[in-house]
Amino acid sequence: MKSKGVPAWEVGAGANMAIRRKAFDLVGNFDERLGAGAAGCSEDSEFWYRLLAEGWVCRYESASVVYHYHRSDSETLKHQMYHYWRGYVTALLVQFARYKHWGNLRRLFVNLPMYYASRFVYGTLKGLQSFNRLLVSGLFGAFAGVIFYFKNRQLP
Repeated sequence: MKSKGVPAWEVGAGANMAIRRKAFDLVGNFDERLGAGAAGCSEDSEFWYRLLAEGWVCRYESASVVYHYHRSDSETLKHQMYHYWRGYVTALLVQFARYKHWGNLRRLFVNLPMYYASRFVYGTLKGLQSFNRLLVSGLFGAFAGVIFYFKNRQLP
């Protein structure tokens, strides 16, 4: 997976997780450049990425369910999508800087543009204008993630 990019987010969402203290001893704390109040998200999946990259195991427990408040209007959802993509792109660059796994750059410079191109074509053909506005927010967030990373690129 190193050449393709490890899909660490498939471990689950960090909205409800339990982590053994030993995991932090093994790979360090959450990267403070990521998450709410910073890049916007991905502090959880970047942490899992480090665990996996160091040869450890993450376990997803599908029977655990937590309900969270979700955005009910398009403006706050656009804001959330911007920050999600900014955090995701920042995390890809952090992971590459730390491990030199080229799959992170492949996700950023190949997979992400292909994703956006296909979604814009689909949205344009289907006339989903509000959907395209969410994509634009995410695209701006992706560019902002690159800028955020270079402004904050020191490794903790």
